[in-house]
Amino acid sequence: MDVTEVQPKRDTSSREIQKRREPSVDIDRPGIAVIPNHVDAGRGNEPADQEINHWQFNANYAPQEDNRRQGYLLDKVTELYHKLLDRRQFMLSDFKPLKSIFSDEHQTSSSTQPFKLTRESEARLRKREMVLVGHFMQSLRALSGFSPDDKFALFKQFSMQFIHVEICYRTYLNDGVQKNSFTMATGEILCLDNLGQLLERFATKILDAATLEKLCHSMIIQGMRGLVEPMTAMKMTEREMLAFSLILLYNSQNANDLGLDQQNALMKARNEVLDDLHQYYCDNKIEDGEIRLGNLILLVPAVLDWSYKMKEQTQIARIFEPYSADENLCELYELH
Repeated sequence: MDVTEVQPKRDTSSREIQKRREPSVDIDRPGIAVIPNHVDAGRGNEPADQEINHWQFNANYAPQEDNRRQGYLLDKVTELYHKLLDRRQFMLSDFKPLKSIFSDEHQTSSSTQPFKLTRESEARLRKREMVLVGHFMQSLRALSGFSPDDKFALFKQFSMQFIHVEICYRTYLNDGVQKNSFTMATGEILCLDNLGQLLERFATKILDAATLEKLCHSMIIQGMRGLVEPMTAMKMTEREMLAFSLILLYNSQNANDLGLDQQNALMKARNEVLDDLHQYYCDNKIEDGEIRLGNLILLVPAVLDWSYKMKEQTQIARIFEPYSADENLCELYELH
């Protein structure tokens, strides 16, 4: 059946009244929000190219004319995600070495590694990443009526899942399958043939880098095959990546510790996301829209399985190092 013939199940009365004409979407060219690794020294802590990024951002989300329909649900989510990207740029500038201000290091490409993190700074950076995810969750309309305890219960389940999905998406954009590498949120490239550059930061006298690699290698390979390869095959767009993240957030397995009312609210929110993306495919006459939507749903178990194994690996690591002087690291351990 032609996707243009599919009738959306949602109430589209507001869309029919205020129909917005949007250009057809080229799936081969996904909307990419790349986070530069560099900071323009001439602008202090302001990220380089931020003016251009904001100009493009405002162009994408400019107020529509009265005769056009209201925006999609995922339009707002994309706006929130772009705010997360801006905050991350400022956050990463704190970890730049001061000497880079007086050099041309800020002009390095995104594929290089402009600074090397220590074990302590890695933990601080990861904690700040969690804070960004928390702010992103707080801004979602579907969670507005949830108590702080309920939100934190969801956060404990969702935070690492979201970071994993984003890393896999970034890896796909940087041809990670071909290069056999992962691209981290900092822009750092981790070659799967040599994980020592990452694992040596977390090595201890008892748990050395070689042992860590044995624990983590299979999980990293699983992430590559379970998510990066499917993302590459379907040429996932940013909108689809965010929709997939929300499907995970509203997943029933992440709501086991919540009450029945909260679980029902999450189920309703999940259906709204699926319906919104389906409507977007129909309105923009995207071929195989229903197949793409189905692919996103089929990827959920891969992330949930990865999340479960991540918790297992963290518990094993804590056997070797039950106590840590780093408060940030201890707090991160509590999330698993």
